[in-house]
Amino acid sequence: MAERNILANKAELTDAEKTRWDETQDLVKNLDKEIERQEQIENQQRLAAGTGKDVSKQEEKDIQKYSLLKAIREMAEGKRLTGIEKEMHDEAAKENGTWGGVMGLGISQKVLANKTVTRSTLAAASSPVVPTVIGNFIDAVWAKTVLVPLGAQTLSGLTGNVDLPYFSTKPTVKWDAENDAASDAAAALNKVSLTPKRITNYVPLSKLLLVQEAAGIEEKVWNALISAAAVHLQRGALHGASDGPTGLIATSGIGDVVGGTNGAAPTLPHVLELISKIELADADMGSLAFVTSPKIKYKLMVTAIESGHPERVWNILEPTKLVGYNAAVTTLVSDTLTKGNQSLSSAIFFGNWNKFILAQFGAVDLLVDPYTSAKSNIVDLIMNAFYDAAPEHPASFACMKDALSGI
Repeated sequence: MAERNILANKAELTDAEKTRWDETQDLVKNLDKEIERQEQIENQQRLAAGTGKDVSKQEEKDIQKYSLLKAIREMAEGKRLTGIEKEMHDEAAKENGTWGGVMGLGISQKVLANKTVTRSTLAAASSPVVPTVIGNFIDAVWAKTVLVPLGAQTLSGLTGNVDLPYFSTKPTVKWDAENDAASDAAAALNKVSLTPKRITNYVPLSKLLLVQEAAGIEEKVWNALISAAAVHLQRGALHGASDGPTGLIATSGIGDVVGGTNGAAPTLPHVLELISKIELADADMGSLAFVTSPKIKYKLMVTAIESGHPERVWNILEPTKLVGYNAAVTTLVSDTLTKGNQSLSSAIFFGNWNKFILAQFGAVDLLVDPYTSAKSNIVDLIMNAFYDAAPEHPASFACMKDALSGI
């Protein structure tokens, strides 16, 4: 601003000029906030464009009538899909067109993002049953992973590969004489690529279950699919999988804390070294937290911060904190890693989970198989869905891969 330049060049400011300087400073701050807000809005609009949430009011009402049980029954009985289930199946085929359409029952992004699943609850013995909203399929999958509560970002409704750029080396800055030419900052730009990777599981359903009309049965089927997707996604996000995500533990560029040739029982220095890896990379910001297994939590809860000291590394009075940082525990963190002659090593992750991405692509494909288990009067529901997971900035994470719990 020209006015600020004039004031800045004065040797001394009057009281009125000081007041005006403060006023213009507030204007600059507000302008910066407005620019940042607009960038956030544009980014959200860009992401929302592919999520399936952009539907008309009438279509949203129709989607609430969508019945997964009805669609499965029609498929199992060899009938043609009808109604909103047929419409959403056709939408799903279009959404998955870039990687093969659907083999069975397609569940469109519009259903995954807008269908509200309810649960019947009984507040008291004499109270009526009240339907309780438990959210849509996509949100429910994210809610069942420990990574999202820690701050991991989610992208839903993607229809193709996504490249996320980041600086693998920081730009260099130097002092120069007034008329010297600026030098190349020598920053290396890299990218993390998210691509659709198939996860699959199956749920056996009795034919007697399928003829039920109760809302609670519909909820149970949805929850079975949600749990299956969440388990596969979280394990793959952390440890990778054949034909799946690379996994955080195997990502090049994350910090590495080594216990020993054959692993080592984790101690306070190991925990602090994980933190230091992030600090030394200037990445100690955002949603910093630990993720590990129940066995390692127990080990750290019985390990003194130093020999003979009464305080433990993991304070038993703060079960969700480790040395002051948030800490999540899940059995999906492996306790069977190999290091030297040890095959029961565990992992301890630490990092800024705001820099971790969980991505969901296209529609869910459900193959309804009424034949394989027909002798047992069971219909097999085989799920195919497309996800990926990766750190947006690898240097924001560190891992100890050879922690020994002794359990």
